[in-house]
Amino acid sequence: MSSNYDPMDSFYTRAKGLLDAQPRLGKKKLARLLQAHQGHARRLLERWRGETQGPGNNPEYLSVEQVKRAHPRWGARNPATGEILVEQLFQVKAWLKRRVAERRLEDLLNSMLAEFRKAAPEWPALSRPSAGAGTLEVSLMDLHLGKLAWGPETGGRSYDASIMENMFWAALEDPLDKASGCKPGQILFVAGNDFFNTDSLGRTTTAGTPQDEMVRWQDSFTRGRNLLVKAIERMRTFAPIKVLMVPGNHDTQPLYYLGEVLHAWFHRTADMQADYSPATRKYFAHGANLIGFMHGNNERHPNLPLLMATEQPEKWAKSRHREFHLGHFHTKKHKMFVPAEDLSGVLVRILPSLCPPNAWHASMGYSSKLAAEAYYWDPEDGCVATFTHSPA
Repeated sequence: MSSNYDPMDSFYTRAKGLLDAQPRLGKKKLARLLQAHQGHARRLLERWRGETQGPGNNPEYLSVEQVKRAHPRWGARNPATGEILVEQLFQVKAWLKRRVAERRLEDLLNSMLAEFRKAAPEWPALSRPSAGAGTLEVSLMDLHLGKLAWGPETGGRSYDASIMENMFWAALEDPLDKASGCKPGQILFVAGNDFFNTDSLGRTTTAGTPQDEMVRWQDSFTRGRNLLVKAIERMRTFAPIKVLMVPGNHDTQPLYYLGEVLHAWFHRTADMQADYSPATRKYFAHGANLIGFMHGNNERHPNLPLLMATEQPEKWAKSRHREFHLGHFHTKKHKMFVPAEDLSGVLVRILPSLCPPNAWHASMGYSSKLAAEAYYWDPEDGCVATFTHSPA
């Protein structure tokens, strides 16, 4: 091991002279002779032993020797100035978190998708009576599957998974029946927008807010999958269908998985298409119509016209009727934004919900009329009919 002895270091020179004369000198006596701290004396003693006796079997000496052999420049001095040579070092830190639950859920999803793709039926396009060129939009917002509301506590309706399913079917059949006279050429089914009530194993929203949840996440996902599969099959008997999966602030993760499952199940179906991409905003263009869909909890509403024009410039240029359809607020509102450079403007519709308030919302005084809406879009004249369903 090379010596770090420096003749300019008078303190070590004194210690070395004492130790050369008395090799068995201990750190306490050496400290008294040098009038120094014991910790300083210990380091001087170890340095002297390293220079005169070598590392021996001491693991600390062996470790230091290994490091110095790997990096001979560490601790070296400039022979001209006596200054210690400096070499820039880097540090990398990492914080690791166990992802056991997420890994299990991912494995479950992958195995489920593989089985769904194998078992998916091959359905040709259905033969239907002649239809028009319009599009029927069915948007059932903020269903919150799994949410629990107890009527005596909230002062309103009770709500659970079974009640939600019954309300869903009534809200689906009513607009289909009312719009049958329009003979739509296709159906646009907007799914999501807090279709599920919770996102995680801890029964919270995506952001971590605790929820009144009545079912386990496995049961909630299975119920939701079965419900939407049957609903799509039902709407498909009326017209070819396109499904848009719009994530909410309660169910971002499970809704994406549900979109993957629906795509796997219907990937052999000729007259069904699905947009299950992770994008938070989805767009649908039909003739002179351009409609944007999002949950509405993040974006500022006055910014939506510019956002639409920026994200869909070609479809914007070809459209005359432009709207954004939002959920999240559980109530019906309309806002009209007219950009100075384009007088056609963008109508922002905040759609109502079928979901009653839970205990917290009721205590805060939040309430609204429960409803669901569907819209009939003429390819040239825009939205020419609105069909409203109000639960009994």
